[in-house]
Amino acid sequence: MYNFKKFVALGMVATMILGSSLTAFADDPAEGAAVEVTGAGASAFVDKDVFVITVPTGDALTNTIAFTVDPYGVVAEANSDKKVEEGAGVLFASTSEEYDYAATSDALTITNKGSIGITLDIVAKVVPGTATYAGGYSTTSDFSGGATAGADAATGLYLALLADNEAPKALSATEVTFTNAAISAADQYEVKKASGGGYEYAIKSGAEDFPTYEFKVTGALNNNVAETTWYTVNSSTHEKTAKTMPSLSVKFTPNAIRECKAATVSVEGDDFYISKATEEGGFGTTAPTAILVNGKSVATVADNVDGYAHVTWENVYKAWGFTKEEDIPEGYVDVIYNGVKNFKVTIGSGDNAVSYYAEIK
Repeated sequence: MYNFKKFVALGMVATMILGSSLTAFADDPAEGAAVEVTGAGASAFVDKDVFVITVPTGDALTNTIAFTVDPYGVVAEANSDKKVEEGAGVLFASTSEEYDYAATSDALTITNKGSIGITLDIVAKVVPGTATYAGGYSTTSDFSGGATAGADAATGLYLALLADNEAPKALSATEVTFTNAAISAADQYEVKKASGGGYEYAIKSGAEDFPTYEFKVTGALNNNVAETTWYTVNSSTHEKTAKTMPSLSVKFTPNAIRECKAATVSVEGDDFYISKATEEGGFGTTAPTAILVNGKSVATVADNVDGYAHVTWENVYKAWGFTKEEDIPEGYVDVIYNGVKNFKVTIGSGDNAVSYYAEIK
């Protein structure tokens, strides 16, 4: 009896398995019938070229580089409760703890909150007033320079733009133009799932450390010029009338650095070596067709070194407009060298050109 029960149980299990198998076979295709398996394609893609910059607005934009020419110390005399920089004859309203009026303006700050680097095309000049300051503009802050010996000694004002990564730019009615750069804020971005599906590329929560580019204006006046540089005198009444001073204009145009493959930069001594990010070196022996450093063109591209695009310190200071290192104003060699922020390297030309971009942080 025991063995019979065991046999019956096994038989039931076999029947159950067989029944299950018969159910599965019921949906199988007939012999010779084709079976097609499909799968929908989807793109895991986000646009990582995000262009966002912020600039000053309101009074900060319109008043920061407004200035007062004060050859007789009137501002300090009339504002005894204010801190006026001693010896400053050109005064800018200041928000610093040190001064209320200073010889150098507050900084105007451009903040790059985008994920891509930017270049800034900057144009600065003095705009003459309607009446008649004609004392000229010095190229040196101590009025000792000039195209000919002692020429600056006859000028009344020195005005200059102090911009990041640059030597001072003396200003006059002739435009000063140059290009510089701010690196990206890519390290402040992340890819995450979007609430409606797919993915998005956005600033990280709490991100606050963004790259900036700043410029200021500074000024001085020449105490040795004729008094009539600053005012006119009525020949009949001897009444003095202050001359209208010029104004300043600084215009900047931000441009995104787009459509570039990633590259890296190595610094050895005074030289820079740019490599493909995906392949050490990687550029072979053919020199790039173009290299930009901080948006400035490297006129003569050096030969590659072991597949690296090679940029020398000489390439850099010549891109900044100096023929020799000795031409760089005292104290600004390090400003320029340490101000190298990005490179754009182009390989090939026309439709076959490929650009690579690298930053130094």
